[in-house]
Amino acid sequence: MSIIQHFVFHMEEQLENIHTITALANLTLRPCDLNAVTLSVIAEDAVKSRQHQRQVIFQPATELPMIRADAQELGRAIKHLVI
Repeated sequence: MSIIQHFVFHMEEQLENIHTITALANLTLRPCDLNAVTLSVIAEDAVKSRQHQRQVIFQPATELPMIRADAQELGRAIKHLVI
């Protein structure tokens, strides 16, 4: 059972990587608030953080300009960094 779980996890990672590569080829760039995207990711991860007895502290930059980015893919990248 342990071996099967390991391979299922590995397959999930590979599928996510394929999805990411596909999505990166079709980015939708729009004005994006990096602070808002980061806060959203941290808020989504808050429950898991507490379950694993960890705390993520984010201090938004006060004068950060808007950037042109795909907010969903940027959020996914930030989520990987937080994890």
